[in-house]
Amino acid sequence: MLFSSVGVAIAALIGTFVSALIGATLLALTMLGAGIWRACAPKATRAAGIAVRSKWFDVAFYFACGLAVAILALTYPEALLIP
Repeated sequence: MLFSSVGVAIAALIGTFVSALIGATLLALTMLGAGIWRACAPKATRAAGIAVRSKWFDVAFYFACGLAVAILALTYPEALLIP
């Protein structure tokens, strides 16, 4: 839970003040990290806050959201124009 919260907060701050592309990429990495943690955690209590449904549904959901954000961030044409 702490990893996810801190990751989202840092991604939001960097996305707001530095670059939306970097912020979205960090958000995607946070989602992928939550999926990896949920897949590797031995019990749902070890993944408190990110364990919502069944283990594999959570893993698939976090991976799908992380990949979707990464694909959208990296294919948006104006995002690649970093000054």
